[in-house]
Amino acid sequence: MPWWKFWERTSRLKEIDPHSLAFWLVGSISERKPPFTMWRQDGMSFTEDEEAFVEVSVWTYQVFTFLRLLQPKFGVEIPRIVREHLLILLNRGERPLGDQMKALLEAVERGYERHTQKPLMRPDKPDAPFPLEVSVAAALLSIAAESTENKEKVFWNLAWALDCGKIAAEHLFTPVIEKMEFRTDTVFGLAREPVGGPAEKTYLIWSESPGCFERHLQRRCDNPLFPAKRRIVFQSEIDAARARDAAEAEGFRGEYRHLLEQVAQLSEPGTVHQVFELRQKIEDLLERAAQLGGDLEKERASLHELYGVTIASVKDALDKSNLEEATGQLQKAEAIKGTGMRLFHNDFIAQIGRDDTPIKPEEVVPALLTEDPETIQIAVEALNFTPETMEQVRREATQLIGEVEADGGQVPGKSDKLRALGLQAQP
Repeated sequence: MPWWKFWERTSRLKEIDPHSLAFWLVGSISERKPPFTMWRQDGMSFTEDEEAFVEVSVWTYQVFTFLRLLQPKFGVEIPRIVREHLLILLNRGERPLGDQMKALLEAVERGYERHTQKPLMRPDKPDAPFPLEVSVAAALLSIAAESTENKEKVFWNLAWALDCGKIAAEHLFTPVIEKMEFRTDTVFGLAREPVGGPAEKTYLIWSESPGCFERHLQRRCDNPLFPAKRRIVFQSEIDAARARDAAEAEGFRGEYRHLLEQVAQLSEPGTVHQVFELRQKIEDLLERAAQLGGDLEKERASLHELYGVTIASVKDALDKSNLEEATGQLQKAEAIKGTGMRLFHNDFIAQIGRDDTPIKPEEVVPALLTEDPETIQIAVEALNFTPETMEQVRREATQLIGEVEADGGQVPGKSDKLRALGLQAQP
């Protein structure tokens, strides 16, 4: 029976302790069981000495990944105990690895820290960082007793092997950890961080201004408002979401530059038809910017400024033509439009309305409760819920918050968020 099927047996997963978990990891490494064999790919080429170093480096990174995956569910102290037991046990085998893996684990941690603070950048794209595994590979090779030439030779294949090893570890370890519980007597007195604790404790690296898809991963990560399975977020998911957001942002900036070129080509002052057409294009881009989120503040500010100038030019043209009735209608239309822009150019509202929104229907309320009270209030107004739907949203919100608190967790800003939903917080 494959080991992962063995460990999926609920009876075993419900009665483990840190030492037996470490013992199982050591056995899986020494007997070369998955995922500790699942990193080699066609095209990788190493000498015998290089392969020995790469193999134990990948094993270390997979152990690190396993310990990281434990943290959202069990906090930071239990993984630390498992790590200490693991290193002790690894020193007792025929091929003692404990001291070597300890040094390599410390190097992996330094690689993570470096990537968080100052990632290695692509020379062809100064604003684009290399994947995390490149920084980890550099940190691991920094402690290798090899010449610079040999380190350079193995560097990229090592980074590739690390990435493959991490993916395999995440795939096989995650379902096991979801079903895992430690015996109470074996972890008595150890702190278990709340599931909704800071994301940085799981060594995940986020953008300062995340786009639509990365932002939803951020909402889900370690968030007790979401189902347990959805709280676990991998760095590979973040990297993929960030790449998707970046591609969309680049497309938006192309449309933005094209609009500015069109404005520059307009003859002064431009016909009313041209100006109204320009206004519509500006509105469309502002809505698109809200759908994308991320670091588009400069473009959005410029578009708002251009929108104001455009409306002013229309009013000026109407005033000069003595079209008082048309001017009054424009002012009323703009008042209505202003309300619509406040509502539907809100990032959350715009993103939930995307055809390809990452926010699933069953995640609307958890996602909404993760936002600030002002956004919740805007959502209630913008989504124009029927009384029945609004009552359902309130019931679900109340139930979710109650479940979180029953498990010992907290929802930051609970009272203000409930008031924004038209509810009174319970003491």
